[in-house]
Amino acid sequence: MYRNYAKTAGFGIRLGTTTKYGDLSLRKKQVRCNRYGNPKKKTIDTLTSKRLKKQERKSYSKVTGCMAMIGFDRNAATNIITVYAFEDTHNHPLTEFNEENICSPNHRLSIFDQELIVKASTINIGATKAHKLRASLKGGYDNLPATKNDFKNFWRDYTNIVGPNDAQCVVDQLIIRRDNYQNFNFQYKLDDDVLNAMFWVDETGRENYNKFSDVISMDATYRTNRYNMIFVPFTAINNHDKTINIGAGLISDETIESYSWLLEAFLSSHKKKPTMILSDMDAALSCSIAKVFEGCTHRLCMWHIMSKMPSKIEADLVSNTDFKKRINQLVWNMNIKPTEFENKWDLMLNEFQFEGK
Repeated sequence: MYRNYAKTAGFGIRLGTTTKYGDLSLRKKQVRCNRYGNPKKKTIDTLTSKRLKKQERKSYSKVTGCMAMIGFDRNAATNIITVYAFEDTHNHPLTEFNEENICSPNHRLSIFDQELIVKASTINIGATKAHKLRASLKGGYDNLPATKNDFKNFWRDYTNIVGPNDAQCVVDQLIIRRDNYQNFNFQYKLDDDVLNAMFWVDETGRENYNKFSDVISMDATYRTNRYNMIFVPFTAINNHDKTINIGAGLISDETIESYSWLLEAFLSSHKKKPTMILSDMDAALSCSIAKVFEGCTHRLCMWHIMSKMPSKIEADLVSNTDFKKRINQLVWNMNIKPTEFENKWDLMLNEFQFEGK
């Protein structure tokens, strides 16, 4: 809403101050004019070597002390968002409507635009054609803030950093290690000549698993920013209660096929199944574990379950310190018996009136 207002009025916006509740859910948020704030004073030191000078970040706008902003307040109990502050006076000229594309951050590419450029390149569609395609999907060039040059500049910067043969370089280096180190294992999978998945483990990781394979954990919640792949580390706990690495993988998507390939690569490297495996709650992953690690006990990671709790219950319970204390004492108690847990769980549900919620 405020972004559309800014586009029509002729100024760019940027995010301002954010405050959160104790459970880290959003409490207040400010959206400001991109010229909000006072310019920083520059210092000059002629003795400083040019090589040591910090390169200044380029910006499409300069701060002028403008105080235009809007502030939003979210009520944790009702989840209702209200406006608590609004200033519409600017101390700088506004642009014409047809110039709004040069205002930051409208000028910047969205994550969807960036993904489109990268994925289009895999089927030989360049940045210019990708810009036309994106404009068509958005209903016209007027609805697409980014320009053709924005698309071309992003692709130029992307290829400078990543390079067109980046994946091949990684595969080549790991193959060299596999060929020269007897206990280093590396496997990978291509789909239409595009790297789809990979798994690797070194000698230390294989030795760790040989000694501590009773309970292991795999965490598929790390998504890489640059390559849009999921990083999956496999870990265990040694006799000193320290986390140890027993392998790692990269997969392109969270499907049964990808998870199954990764687990089969893990099993091929270590030659034996774990006794128990802990993971995040994911239907595709659960199916893959049951298929590849048949007979292995599968349990869900308590940390991931508890981190999702605020989105599953009402806001008043999220901020209720007594409830949080009670549930944490239950779920994190390693010595509690099943019958005692069930009794205390039912008592807590009744006391906080969970019936029907």
